[in-house]
Amino acid sequence: MAEFSPDGTLLAAISEEGANDVTCWDVDTGEVAFKFQGHSREVCTFLWSMDGSTLVTSAYDRTLRLWDTASGLARHRFKGFDEPPDLLAFNPSGDLLACVAGLRKDPYVIRLWDTGTGKELNRLRDHRALVNGLAFSPDGAMLASWGDDGVVNLWPIDAGAPEWSLEGHEGAILDAVFSPAGDLLASAGEDGTIVLWDIETGRQLHVLQDSNGVAVVRVLFRPNGRGLVSLGEDDALVRVWQI
Repeated sequence: MAEFSPDGTLLAAISEEGANDVTCWDVDTGEVAFKFQGHSREVCTFLWSMDGSTLVTSAYDRTLRLWDTASGLARHRFKGFDEPPDLLAFNPSGDLLACVAGLRKDPYVIRLWDTGTGKELNRLRDHRALVNGLAFSPDGAMLASWGDDGVVNLWPIDAGAPEWSLEGHEGAILDAVFSPAGDLLASAGEDGTIVLWDIETGRQLHVLQDSNGVAVVRVLFRPNGRGLVSLGEDDALVRVWQI
């Protein structure tokens, strides 16, 4: 696994299979800038914050660690997991981190952390099956979660219950994305449809469906917000939609 920092100046990677650390290189010089070391077992995933100031790592020692990318030092260690969380999301300002719980007795709960203090702020419970993804709205005021129960939940970050539970798919939801302006959300389903939602009202605006009915595994808004791009699971086709 390898990912560039948002500004493209650093490249972070799990350097080898089974590694307990993440290596970060300076792209211009090719030199190692940092090694994020501290996990006692191998790292399974990591994620940059949107401003590039923080990296979060998840490892098989059942901890999350937050790293300062200016100093290479650890900020916080989050514990209390039964298995390593593999779904992570930062809000746009980087001061909140969401993850799927990694708890055997409560596998569908979403946990919310303050990255400044390291304090767990909330546990969000509403999904009835595996959660497949998390995304914050562009203004950071809302968190979207979606999963195998066919529901997109929209959570205000200061509340413990969803403002909207959006149900418009038959079967699992595989991807979802906010529009650049944050007023719309598109969800992509195993049923081969893309549903477009109004965030303010929770109302379903459009259902987009290709005649092949292939499961949609990825959906993206165009940067101008006036169209969508989707990727089908089995037909290797990229579709462009006008909205």
